[in-house]
Amino acid sequence: VILGERKRLFRDGGTVKVSRSLKELTLPDNITELDDYAFECCARLESISLPHTLKKIGRHCFDGCAVLRSVEIPAGVESIGSSAFYRTSLIDDFAGGCLVLGKGILIQYKGDDEKVQVPKGVEKIGERAFAYSEQLKSVDIPEGVTEIGECAFEYCRSLEKVSLPKSLEKLGDRAFVDCAALTDAVLPDEVMHIGSDVFYGTRLLAEHEEKLLVMNGRYLIRYSGSEDEMAVPRGVRVIADSAFSGSAGVKRAVLPESIRVIGDGAFRWCGDLSEVKIPSSVEYIGKEAFISSEGLCAVIPQSGAAVGEAAFPRGATLCFEGKSGSFKVTLENDLTAPGSHSENALYEFSQKPDDNSFKAIGEPCYMIPAAMCYADSISSCRDYIRDNITEVMCYHIDREDNEGISRILAFGYLNEEYTQRCISYAIDQKRLEQQVTLMRFKQQTFGSRDTDRLADDKFAL
Repeated sequence: VILGERKRLFRDGGTVKVSRSLKELTLPDNITELDDYAFECCARLESISLPHTLKKIGRHCFDGCAVLRSVEIPAGVESIGSSAFYRTSLIDDFAGGCLVLGKGILIQYKGDDEKVQVPKGVEKIGERAFAYSEQLKSVDIPEGVTEIGECAFEYCRSLEKVSLPKSLEKLGDRAFVDCAALTDAVLPDEVMHIGSDVFYGTRLLAEHEEKLLVMNGRYLIRYSGSEDEMAVPRGVRVIADSAFSGSAGVKRAVLPESIRVIGDGAFRWCGDLSEVKIPSSVEYIGKEAFISSEGLCAVIPQSGAAVGEAAFPRGATLCFEGKSGSFKVTLENDLTAPGSHSENALYEFSQKPDDNSFKAIGEPCYMIPAAMCYADSISSCRDYIRDNITEVMCYHIDREDNEGISRILAFGYLNEEYTQRCISYAIDQKRLEQQVTLMRFKQQTFGSRDTDRLADDKFAL
């Protein structure tokens, strides 16, 4: 669809060029997301027909579309970004109160009331919906609201208390930021995502003098200490986004079995963190949760937890625990970063190990330890070891893994030629102990015809 000069990328991969002289537009059904600023300042745009496939309208999407008076939002739209309809007739001509679009998305409150009742039927309070409502002292949020968006109540400086509904599942980043008078917030029991800095700039946070802030006994909101070992209290179910961010000095994090969610960036910028064991109760490990901890050794259970983008950084060591034992790898790329196919496949295998998921890994540095762990239970793992026996052995020589070397020898896959290659590799890498082990194996298994000559020619004992 060619419409003019400005380009905006849509999630389906197509590119639409938007002209500021555009008056009417019908979008095709294959579009699922409108990018941020997609139709910004299309000042003559009067009407637009949105496809039923649409899921998301980005921030400032129709900002500055001055004559846009009405838009029919498809029922499938799940989110509307902040200021999506800013400086449009839709907002400017709105008489006041709560403006609700689509399937129960409250995008803006306009007024100066001290007390506001959110209408029934609202499911989501959008980004910055109540921002800068400086007269607002209390807000009644009904059951049925599942999400409060980013900065939804930003700078509502008179807001003193908020009680959130039991239906709430997600509390967005900085939802109550700079609500200076806020001293009391009652969180429901089943929130599964708490954003970063939710209560930043409130009296609730300023008057809390302890290093650890836990609300309802379930939600770890903030930690500001620097102890070598930090033990999260039992009963905590959700670690908020960025809760430990920048906690320099913390080397070991102890997480209880009650934990279900480790938030996005929860341990970001914890450069000294070197040890953590993820409990089997965890259902989600947030994006960039441990992104700056390159020296981290993390134990990952076979629990099926979802993992966000770049949750673990390149250089981190992951120890995957399963029913057949455990194996360690050092990440070559961020885990689940875009394009890191092998790392993603490795994680999938660790959670559901079988022939197909093993073959999908692709990288020897991951396949070798995985194959060694599951050689007794997965046929493709045994086949991989047999077909790549010298590479497998050299991998263990590099790591001076004597236990692994003994196990490989027990498989019986090394013939005399392959054994000789491995001996030569050990000599080249100056792995004396592993060299001696292999030379002894060769002598006992195949005889000593070349052993003396090899020792004289390539290594001074």
